[in-house]
Amino acid sequence: MATPKGFMLYHSDLHAIESLPGEDFKLVVLALLSLSENGERNAPQGAAGMAFTFMADKLARDMERYDAICLKNSEKGRKSAAKRDNSKPRSNSG
Repeated sequence: MATPKGFMLYHSDLHAIESLPGEDFKLVVLALLSLSENGERNAPQGAAGMAFTFMADKLARDMERYDAICLKNSEKGRKSAAKRDNSKPRSNSG
C-alpha cells in the first residue's frame, strides 16, 4: 500500500466538525493524520469520535482509490518500459 502525502478534507465534512470545541477539533485532525500516515484508527471519544468516524470512512475510501491508481500507474509504467525495450534495435555482436 502506497502512503499518500496527505488527505482531503471535504467541504461536506464541515457540518461534522464546525461545532466541535478547539481541543476536540485538534483530536479529530490528529486522528485523521494518523490514519492517513500509518493506518492506525484511533478514534477520539465523544463527539470528536463521531466526527472522526464519518470522516475516516471517506478517508479509507480515498486511500483505496489512491492505492488502485498507484497500482494502475505502476502497471502502465512496466508495460511502457517493456515496450521500449522490445522496440530497441538489437545489435549482432559476437
